[in-house]
Amino acid sequence: MEDASDGELKGALAEGKVSAIAGWLEGRSAHDIAEEFTRLDAVQSALVWRLLKRDRALEVFEELDPREQQELLSGMRDQAFRTVLESMDPDDRARMLGEAPATFVHRVLQGLSPKERAMTASLLGYPEGSVGRVMSPEVVTIPESTPVPEILKVVRRKGKAAETIDVLAVVDKARALVGVLDLSHVV
Repeated sequence: MEDASDGELKGALAEGKVSAIAGWLEGRSAHDIAEEFTRLDAVQSALVWRLLKRDRALEVFEELDPREQQELLSGMRDQAFRTVLESMDPDDRARMLGEAPATFVHRVLQGLSPKERAMTASLLGYPEGSVGRVMSPEVVTIPESTPVPEILKVVRRKGKAAETIDVLAVVDKARALVGVLDLSHVV
């Protein structure tokens, strides 16, 4: 397999040498790949991105700062764009969008599923730098009247959609937070 050195990646991209690009990617950390993205234009970054396996691509994406994430996404076609955005946590999405131009934010929000759009929009409603902007809206809520033996059933049912299940939000009938419960106290 051909391998493109750091200085040859752009040349391999220009010539369409997929095997050389893939070889270059294989020997690099997510941080190194993200660093190289800063030297590429949006379309080149998107092409390199498509050669990464999904988990690796997400690692690289997380290494980029919000502006670089926007540039990468702007070079993607709509389906790839949606796939990346849907895989991000809502708080990470909000952090990226907080610094983005309005047209980009609109494109992002339109590309999300209704559920993801609602979560992201709610986080964007908080001031930048506030705890509300970085909190996760994906939590398991437990009604305060739930019997202790039933809590694990609720966690199993709702846990897959939550970012974390270590701490459970206990809510009243109006779904207002009344407290938190550490899962370790239940098991």
